[in-house]
Amino acid sequence: MKHIFHLLLCCLALPAISQNRYYPYAEGAKWGLTDESLAVLVAPQFDTSFRFVDNKFAIVQKKQRYGLISPDGNMILPCDYEALNYFGMNAGTAQLQGKYQLLNFTTGKPVSAFVFDKLNDYNYKDAIVLLVTQAGKKHFLNIFTGQPLNQKGYDDASFLRGYNNRGKIKTGNKYGLIDLRTGAIVLPAKYDKLEDAWQNGNRILVATTGKINTWFDEQGVVVPQPKKEKPAKKKPKKEEAPVMEETTLMESTVAMEGTADGPEMKKDIYIYNQGNNKWKLTLENRPLYTSGETEILNTFDLNGYTNLQKLSYDPYSRDVPSVTLKAVKNGKAGIINPAGTILAPFQYDDIIYTGSYYKTIRNNKIGILSRNLNEITPPVLQNIYNSDPYLRAWLVEMPNGKKGYMDMKSGKIFIPGIQLTSN
Repeated sequence: MKHIFHLLLCCLALPAISQNRYYPYAEGAKWGLTDESLAVLVAPQFDTSFRFVDNKFAIVQKKQRYGLISPDGNMILPCDYEALNYFGMNAGTAQLQGKYQLLNFTTGKPVSAFVFDKLNDYNYKDAIVLLVTQAGKKHFLNIFTGQPLNQKGYDDASFLRGYNNRGKIKTGNKYGLIDLRTGAIVLPAKYDKLEDAWQNGNRILVATTGKINTWFDEQGVVVPQPKKEKPAKKKPKKEEAPVMEETTLMESTVAMEGTADGPEMKKDIYIYNQGNNKWKLTLENRPLYTSGETEILNTFDLNGYTNLQKLSYDPYSRDVPSVTLKAVKNGKAGIINPAGTILAPFQYDDIIYTGSYYKTIRNNKIGILSRNLNEITPPVLQNIYNSDPYLRAWLVEMPNGKKGYMDMKSGKIFIPGIQLTSN
């Protein structure tokens, strides 16, 4: 069930960036909260990092219990709950002492007085509906009202995936169909079986009573019985040979047409060590899957480097250098292009290209160059963990062990009390 929360949180938090952003940060194993001004909104006390949904609330954890905080650091709910699952429209479920209730996550107050024993499933379509169990009965619970669609409940129930807001219900040994938006009964629970099927590309339902089948659309309207397709007649054996020969000829023709332009080629930069700090670079077109002739498109000669390594090659990009090379000179690494133009100075112990940025290393500390080789931060970091697209920031670790987020564009680090120094 934890996966439900994480999946929905990622979907629902996507547009949640406002003018002021809020950043978790860690001292040791505990996480607190700061903002763009680096004010301490919440001193480190939570066990894991967290993220705000629509800048309204965040789920936090302390001693295996969960609570809610607001962006200003006030506790909406104390960390007393066994589980919190958010489903959208400010509503989510809270588990306390084994019981569940639907709450408004922005206020912490119950949406309704309905309490249930188990959260079974959810449906996220026109109406957000939870499938829950109370006293052994299954209920469909609407998150807008917090009320079950049926007060008495059913012996069993499930969502009919692929249908428009339809649920399958069971009372005793009989099955029926319910509208999950209104709670209206589409088909009463009187059938021995209720199964989904297809007719002319449309979803239908097969309701069985004894040995009699009735076909319905999802509105509960009877539709004609699907016609069984007659098996195709086999042609005489004497007619099969010409058909097979024609098919073989067609396939052969297609294969020949597919190879008429020659083998598929891959363009890339290749580096050859000539010895004595001399290097030859070639831009080559090589066959991908078959043997064939390599085409040399351009050649470059570079001298004076003890090591040369390709970092990136992107012939289609207009915003970043199409080719970057890590070059080592006098024991220091820098970045050049094939013509020998210096793109990043020779001042690093190592440079690693990650695909989204260049990681620079000096004195066992890490810095970042953007893809267009602007320095976002000098080597002052202990580690870079991952990026957060919602905060537009990387989660980083400082040499003193503190963790927090660094803005991807400005390089500003949102950890109170951190003073950046480069050496």
